[in-house]
Amino acid sequence: MDVSIIIAVYNREDFIERCLQSVLAQDFKGGYEIIVVDDGSVDGTKDVLDNFKKYPNLRVVFHDANKGLMCSRNTGIDLSKGGFIAFTDSDCIVERNWLEELLKPFSLDERIAVVGGRILDPPATNYWELVNSGSNFIARQSGYVREIIGCNMAYRRQFLMENRFDTTFKFCAGDDVDLCFRAQQTGKSIYYTQAARVIHYHRSLFKNTLQQQFGYGFMRVYINLKYFKFPFVNIGTIVIAVSVILACIGIYLKSLLFLEFGVTFFSIYLFLILYLCFRSKQGNPLLIIYSFPGQLIASSVNCGGNIYFLVKKFFKMIGV
Repeated sequence: MDVSIIIAVYNREDFIERCLQSVLAQDFKGGYEIIVVDDGSVDGTKDVLDNFKKYPNLRVVFHDANKGLMCSRNTGIDLSKGGFIAFTDSDCIVERNWLEELLKPFSLDERIAVVGGRILDPPATNYWELVNSGSNFIARQSGYVREIIGCNMAYRRQFLMENRFDTTFKFCAGDDVDLCFRAQQTGKSIYYTQAARVIHYHRSLFKNTLQQQFGYGFMRVYINLKYFKFPFVNIGTIVIAVSVILACIGIYLKSLLFLEFGVTFFSIYLFLILYLCFRSKQGNPLLIIYSFPGQLIASSVNCGGNIYFLVKKFFKMIGV
């Protein structure tokens, strides 16, 4: 096989069939295999997967229990045979030329170990899907980047043989960035191509959005400490922390000046969220205004993940 495509799935009976049909329909001139790793699903996912046994290039393996996304991806790598290994998620639909376009950049430079593609949003069907739209933005044009996103990525086989996904991650977030940083530490490059496109169906529930954003915030600090020995937390987290500190000082000293500074810093945070809305909603005024409250909530929870990790790390350092 020239390429192995790995898809981890957990409790996605509602979508996995559409995902696999799009992968099977690839206009790809070389050979490719599809490895689906069911991570202990307890819904009807297994029954859906049983219908795909007739495809000779598609293999399904099952975990006895839920072990997590990173472990599932590693299982797929262990079973793979391709010289290149591509990944998409079970809630994605890939375009017909996705695989061919995703592999093209590898021929540009032997140092390219990781390639990522463009992630599109389907039409939003509820408020939280609208809030999440645009969150998978990487770059405005193809070229070298610092990191890519896991639902649309490919690696040289040799790189993954030497660098597996970190199974100590507690959330389904950050594993893609972790490998990008490892690649750069060893002199490898990451390339982003606009031509390899997938449609990613976002989390549509309020609870799931908050869980995802908290995980992103938590794991970003973990990764930054792992590679840079410094947290480099979300700038919004810093602004919120300064705002709260100034407000507390103002209340304690009964100083209106400190309270005003606190309000000023918090206003900066609101402008940051407004900018994120502007970028993700492509400057559409109505969408920006409508989605702003949800974006504010999601970003604040992301900051909460930053703070939770730092507090947890601090108490561990002092032995509490």
